[in-house]
Amino acid sequence: MNWRFQGKRQRVNLSRYAAQGQTLVQELSYEFAEDDLIEDARQRLKDTELNDWFKWRDDNLELVMDFLKASPSNRDRYKKFKIEERSLLVLATLQCAMEGAAFLDEVNMATLEPGRSYRAMLHSAALAHHYMIRADIPYWPYTNDGRISNTGFWDDDAPDDDEL
Repeated sequence: MNWRFQGKRQRVNLSRYAAQGQTLVQELSYEFAEDDLIEDARQRLKDTELNDWFKWRDDNLELVMDFLKASPSNRDRYKKFKIEERSLLVLATLQCAMEGAAFLDEVNMATLEPGRSYRAMLHSAALAHHYMIRADIPYWPYTNDGRISNTGFWDDDAPDDDEL
């Protein structure tokens, strides 16, 4: 791909997208809690391992991504989202939204702009990736060691009222 830049180069600021991504994460968190999907997801995942959960996400990636970009009214309206495993769909979408917001945040913090040497660009990209994969994204109901947690969805990191 050949990029041609005219005039002054400007760094793309992704902070607005990252912030709006966090808003979508909160929206999906509330949908997951308000629709009583938490217990259903826990029951469906209780006998599975974390790798099985990631396989479910991979197998349903197109549906999860469609759900992610749908507005709240469209998520309620469209038949393709009214599946038996809706709790898993909402949970997978919530986790993907967290991953996407973390990605945008880290890429925004990195100095990824045209005109730098490929070594400097690779350095910045590697650092962004390093911090992104270490982002604190909870894969509830699994613990860090891949076991099923006995805690509730909000028990570990419930948002404070002033954070909402």
